[in-house]
Amino acid sequence: MSKIKIIKSKKKIIQKLVQFSLNIIKERGFNEFLNIVFSQLEQLVIQIQESFAVSYIKNIKKSDQYKLWLSNNDLFSNNEELAGNLINKFNFTPSFNIIVHENNKTNFDNLISCLQKQLYKNWKIILFDLKDNNKSHIFTKPNIQKIKDFDEISNNPNFNIEYSVFIENDAILYPDTLLWIAKYLNEKKESEIIYSDEDQMIDDKRTNPFFKPDWSPNLFLNHDYFSKFFVIRNDLLSKIQFDKKIINHYDILLKATELTKKISHIPIPLISIKSNDDYKSELQENMEYLKNAIQRRMIKGTLVKTNNRNFRIKYQLDKEPKVSIIIPTKDNIRVLKRCIKSLKEKTNYKNWELIIIDNNSKNKETLDYLNNLPYEVLEFNENFNFSKMNNLAVQKTNGDFLLFMNDDVAAIDPTWLHELVSIGIQSNIGVVGPKLLFSDNTIQHAGMVFLPTGAGFHPFQRISSNGKSYHGLSNLLRDCSAVTGACLLIKKNIFDEVSGYDPDFDLYYGDSDLCLKVREKGYDVVYTPYTKLLHDGSTKTKEISDSFFAVENHRTFIQKWQFLKNGDPFYNPNLDWNYNVETEKEITKKPF
Repeated sequence: MSKIKIIKSKKKIIQKLVQFSLNIIKERGFNEFLNIVFSQLEQLVIQIQESFAVSYIKNIKKSDQYKLWLSNNDLFSNNEELAGNLINKFNFTPSFNIIVHENNKTNFDNLISCLQKQLYKNWKIILFDLKDNNKSHIFTKPNIQKIKDFDEISNNPNFNIEYSVFIENDAILYPDTLLWIAKYLNEKKESEIIYSDEDQMIDDKRTNPFFKPDWSPNLFLNHDYFSKFFVIRNDLLSKIQFDKKIINHYDILLKATELTKKISHIPIPLISIKSNDDYKSELQENMEYLKNAIQRRMIKGTLVKTNNRNFRIKYQLDKEPKVSIIIPTKDNIRVLKRCIKSLKEKTNYKNWELIIIDNNSKNKETLDYLNNLPYEVLEFNENFNFSKMNNLAVQKTNGDFLLFMNDDVAAIDPTWLHELVSIGIQSNIGVVGPKLLFSDNTIQHAGMVFLPTGAGFHPFQRISSNGKSYHGLSNLLRDCSAVTGACLLIKKNIFDEVSGYDPDFDLYYGDSDLCLKVREKGYDVVYTPYTKLLHDGSTKTKEISDSFFAVENHRTFIQKWQFLKNGDPFYNPNLDWNYNVETEKEITKKPF
C-alpha cells in the first residue's frame, strides 16, 4: 500500500472518530463521552498487557509453563504446625471414608503411604475387597476397614461418616490434599460432590496438568474427566444403588449427578496420576455404565467410541422440526451466493426455510440477485445493527428452531443441520454451535471463552481440525459460556423467553449476550465438533459498521455480566490465553 493511500486511510478513520465523538457529546453529554474515552484507554492497556503476555507465553515451552506455575504458586506443604493452626480455625472438621480397592499391590501400597502422610487426620480407609482376602498384607496398617458390599456402609453405624473420597490406586496424593478438601468444605459446606484438577507423574516429574472446567454435564457424557479423585456426601451416596460385583467411579458419578446440582470444583491439581496408556478396558467398562445412564435419562441415541479415551452420544431424531435460517448481508454477493448454494446442495435435512435480511445493499448485481431469489428477503435500512436485524427477521419465521448464520459461512457436510438439531432438541439444551473451519481446514471456532476482562476469544484457532488440542477439548462436545453467532442454533421458544438479541449490542457481544441469557434461564449452551462448516472470515460485517461502539459494547457487556470478572466457569483460572498455563501471577492461595 502506498504512503498516500495509508495517509488517506488514517485521515478517514480520524474523521469518523471525530464525528463519532461529537455525536456522543451532543446526544449524551461530555461526561458520558469522557466515560467512553477512559473505558477505551483502559481496554487499550488491557489489550497491550494481553499481547505481551501471549508473546511471553509463546516463548516458554509447554513443559516449562507448568514448572513455573508450580514454582510461583508453591501450593503443597508438609508443615504439621501450620496445618494444626488452620484446622483449629475450622467451623467443623469433616470426616472422610477413603474408598479404595486392592487391584494392584504396588499402586495400592503407594496410595496407602500417601494417605498416611496426610496432615488432615479425620479419615479412615474403607477397602472394597471382592476377593475376600483376609490375609491381605495391608491389615497390619491402622485406619483400614474391609467391606465386601456397599450396603455395609449404609447399615453399619461404624461408617457414620459425612463424606466418602474415591481414589484410583494410581493416584498420588500430597500431604495437604485432604486438608484442601476440608478447607473448601468449611467455605462451601453445601457442596455434595467435589473434584479437583490433576496432573501426571512421569519419571518422578509433575507434568501435563489438566486444569479442568467447572461442572460441565455435557462434557461428562463424552469424557470422564474427574472420576479418578472425587468427594461425595454420604447422604447422597446412600441414595445410589451400586453394582455388587465391581466398583466403578464413573457409574457412581453418573448416578450421583442425576440427583444433585451441588457439584464443586477446586481449581488446583491436588493429585497426580501415573502415566498409563492402556485405556481400552476402562473405556469399555465406562461405556456400559453410560449406556445404562442414557436409558435412565430416557435419552434417544446410540453410544459410539471416538478414540481410546472418549465416547459420543449420537442423538436420535425421529422427525425434522422446521428450522428458520436467518442470514444478514450487504453487498457481499460472492460469498452469499456460495452460502446459499451450499445450503441447497449440501443439506440433507429437508425442513428448513431461509430468510435474508439486507442492510442497504447498493450494487445492482446484488439487488438483482436478491430480487430473484425464491426466499424471503427483508430490508433493514438503518445503520448496521446485528441484534436489531436478527430480531426483525425472527418476526417473519415459522420454524421451531432459529439458525443464525453469517453470509460467509458455507455447508461442507450434508449432515450438518441434522447434527445440530438432534442436539438442540434435547430438553436441557438451549443453544448449539458447530465447529467452524478456515479454508485451510484449521479451526476458526470451537466454542468461546471469556477472560476476567470480559474480552472473549475463540480457543484453538488455526490448529488442524482433527489435530491435538488441550486434553482433546476441541474435538469433544462440551459446555461453553457462549458460541459464535456466525452459526448458532436456538429453540424459537427459548429465543422468545430471553427476549431475543439485545439491540444495545449493535455489532459486538450480541451473540455472547444471547448465550449468557440462555444459560441464566437454566439451559445449556454447547459446542459440537461433530459437524463442520466453512467460515473463511470474508464477511463485510465489520467493514459496513459505522457505529464505532465496540468499546461501549464491551462496557455494557461487562457491566451486565459482572460474574465474568471472576472468570469463565468453563475456563480454568489457572489458564491464560488459548489454554496456555498462567505463569506470571499467583492464582491460588495456600490452605494455611
